[in-house]
Amino acid sequence: MTVREVLDAARDAALEIRLIEEQAEIRRAAIGVQGHSYGVHSKTGILDPMRKVDELLEWQEQEIDAYDLRQPIDEAWDIVRGIARIADNLMVEVVTRYYLQGASWREILADSTDRIAEVIDAFDTLSERNKIKSIEGAVNDSIDQWESIGIAHLKEMGR
Repeated sequence: MTVREVLDAARDAALEIRLIEEQAEIRRAAIGVQGHSYGVHSKTGILDPMRKVDELLEWQEQEIDAYDLRQPIDEAWDIVRGIARIADNLMVEVVTRYYLQGASWREILADSTDRIAEVIDAFDTLSERNKIKSIEGAVNDSIDQWESIGIAHLKEMGR
């Protein structure tokens, strides 16, 4: 495998985890008192509301474990720890957010525009599309450099 393949596998897993978390959020919003009325009702048959929360948490963990989504992310973390030894903090943050947390380029751009502008000349004058292309290009160039170092050496550097 190459560094790019490991990072891409981690991104796929991170995106899948994000999807599971979104589904869990929808389910979480549905938990609550059902069938509310102001009329008289008996107290029997009221279920423990925390049971639903426990079931939701168990479902979320089972979904993540069923697809073994943590393993590719853990492997990529080992590589990113090595990358942190040779790359600047901004590049490590961008790689971590994009590949290991599944953030979009727009999210990264929204959160880090000022810091990126310090590194890339005339960044403020670019359109959003060109800003994203600039970030992608910088990341791709860095990945090409990391490929020459190799996965094993990057992992060893991270220890």
